[in-house]
Amino acid sequence: MREVRRRRPQRQPRDPAHLGTRGRGAATFGGRPQTGGAEDELARSRAENARLTKAEKEWQLGREILRRAAAHFCQGDEVTPRRWDFISANAGAFGVQRLCRVLGVSRSGYYHWHAGAPTRAARQEDEDALVEEIREIHAEHKETYGALRVHAELRGFGHTVNRKRVARLMRKHRIVGRHLRRRKLTTIPDPVAPPIPDLVQHDFTATDLDERWCGDITYIQVGAAWLYLACVVSRGVV
Repeated sequence: MREVRRRRPQRQPRDPAHLGTRGRGAATFGGRPQTGGAEDELARSRAENARLTKAEKEWQLGREILRRAAAHFCQGDEVTPRRWDFISANAGAFGVQRLCRVLGVSRSGYYHWHAGAPTRAARQEDEDALVEEIREIHAEHKETYGALRVHAELRGFGHTVNRKRVARLMRKHRIVGRHLRRRKLTTIPDPVAPPIPDLVQHDFTATDLDERWCGDITYIQVGAAWLYLACVVSRGVV
């Protein structure tokens, strides 16, 4: 059989009279007029300008947050708990979400800290009461007791408190007891030197002069210098 191919009908050019009511520059698509390139470019420029204005505002707010945070965190060494205090104090001015994003912390962590505020307040009241008792014990014993003795006194009064907590509170509030000075070693023998023989065998009795001699050496501070004193004593019957 002979194959017959159908010819496609040629596309007729559009009549300029049917391009739309806006003239030759506005074409129609589905009966709706299409805007020109100038209006699209103007809309894109306005959107870009709004985006840049918003980004600049966010940058300025972030800079202000960091400036305040630097002054807040430099007041002490406990940076981790103080950042939540900073967010709570500035949440009304900047918002929690922006503050957490600039400081690099999670909002869930801040809200978890905020939920534990009543518990921390009760713990602080107990700690203040404990500090007052520590001060009373310290003053009662003429400011001589340290952390160990103060802890023993508190346990004797029925308080269940850790010794390290007592030491931390005393260190925090500068409550210091008296410490005995350590004995300073002035003569350190050489471990590799040969031992000196004991010729008298600890028998210091003498019937005449120059039979037993005893000597010693010491040092005396004179102004900013040290002077050494050596003495020899003859033990005998005079």
